[in-house]
Amino acid sequence: MNCWRQITEQILAAHHISLVMTASSGDLRLLGGGRNSRVYSFTANSKKHVAKFYHTNPGDPRNRMMTELTALQFLHTIGFMDIPSPVAFGADRGLAVHEYIDGSPLDAASVSISDIDASVDFLKRLHKARLHPDAEAIGNASEACFAIQELAANIRARLDPLRKVSGNKPGLREFLEKELVPAFSRHMESLSDNMPAPAPRSNQTLSPSDFGFHNAIRRPDGSLCFCDFEYFGWDDPAKMISDFLLHPADRMQFELKLKKRFFDSIIEEFDPALPGRVEAIFPLYAIKWCIILLNEFLEDQFDRRAFATTAPLSRSDTEARQLEKARIMLKKNLKEFT
Repeated sequence: MNCWRQITEQILAAHHISLVMTASSGDLRLLGGGRNSRVYSFTANSKKHVAKFYHTNPGDPRNRMMTELTALQFLHTIGFMDIPSPVAFGADRGLAVHEYIDGSPLDAASVSISDIDASVDFLKRLHKARLHPDAEAIGNASEACFAIQELAANIRARLDPLRKVSGNKPGLREFLEKELVPAFSRHMESLSDNMPAPAPRSNQTLSPSDFGFHNAIRRPDGSLCFCDFEYFGWDDPAKMISDFLLHPADRMQFELKLKKRFFDSIIEEFDPALPGRVEAIFPLYAIKWCIILLNEFLEDQFDRRAFATTAPLSRSDTEARQLEKARIMLKKNLKEFT
């Protein structure tokens, strides 16, 4: 049955691509996807392209396709060459076509000093790009929080649905009530007398908001091309740094000394108050990542993962795996990386 489903999806994908490209497409291949999209490579007009179908959820108002398109257009306009070029899109079909980047995904073992330096350079150029006149028209990054209170409210909002479904999932309930919620309460209490001020516009940055080697391709010459700008926008650099250090993707589990190099190199680009903000905010983003990892316990989030994956998913196995990852994430400490 799964085979027939894939065949049907591929036929429909080819149809939508041909309408958006106004040309027939050939050599259609499913590349897989991230956690939110299904991605194909194909050939049209003698050129190779990538077609990205974005998962939609009536409960999620974010237009990830248009966010990514706007980001790529803006960055190309100001001279960024280490990103894909947008080619075409069909807003009513949830489909965008991008330039095909020849190369291969990175794995954690292959990440080098030069890759860290390329990442830092990319983020520094994004920070400078905030000064471009057109940058003011760009919205905030997905779930951007410029004050600790905003981040805490976001965590509580994400936590509530998990607590509601934990009634018949004892492992989840125990982790939430005995480990995660107490850790959250303790850290907020520790900040009560020394709450960092909100990040002003002058200290904010432009960020992909899901940046890392899980969203990068190594070209044949060894250089990197950075992909996936669905959540792009203005953000707190403390979040950007914390996310890079904490990201649970397999491709982000590279050597600790390289994460330290990233931290030391990027922190110097921003205002002097940033190290203190990172120290205050880091444990909260670790808690938020725990909650994100547990999203598969929620019906709509599991459906989104199933949409993007190329293989059948076992609900129970997925939940057990994500719960263990959340336990590990909760133990992360900024001192590891500084």
